[in-house]
Amino acid sequence: MGTRLSADETAPTTIGRAQATDGPGIARANVLASGVAYRDLPGAAEHLDRFLLNDMGPRKLADWSEVAESGDPGLLVARTADGTVAGYIWVSMSDDGSGSIDSWYVHPNWHGAGVGRELMRAGLERLGNVDVYAHTVLGTAAVERHQRYGFVILDGLRETPQPLRNAGIHAPLVALKRPALRRAAEVASTARTIL
Repeated sequence: MGTRLSADETAPTTIGRAQATDGPGIARANVLASGVAYRDLPGAAEHLDRFLLNDMGPRKLADWSEVAESGDPGLLVARTADGTVAGYIWVSMSDDGSGSIDSWYVHPNWHGAGVGRELMRAGLERLGNVDVYAHTVLGTAAVERHQRYGFVILDGLRETPQPLRNAGIHAPLVALKRPALRRAAEVASTARTIL
């Protein structure tokens, strides 16, 4: 059972847990959306296509097939009526009780259709009312998209991930945090203390 997105048969219709066979669809969404996201980064014009085809594609196909087959409950997909993966989000909980958005991508064919919004809502709902951390590539639209959901940029940048650096693409990561929402009782208590 998933969350209904649209009655349109050609649009993604549900969000639910990934199935064991979803690895290739998740990898496709990840790689194609990365191509769109990274296209304007320094070094991308010369190296992006080769990186996506020769490095990222094969690596992500193996990685996502393994995660999907594992049955990880934090891996959620948006699926069309015919079963095609339109996007995904992978969330997890840390030992300290905080949550993490480990990966969040939408196939470019579904950009602007609300798929990313519904995936983020489902991922945050699965995590609950906790601090949530994420990281994304600086200089991409993903930074602003995270900020729409209450994420704030934390100080400092992380280096470009090794595979991108090896490909000659400059893509430093930025860390983000979405603070846990304060519970109504805490807000009421704080208000009484101030008054």
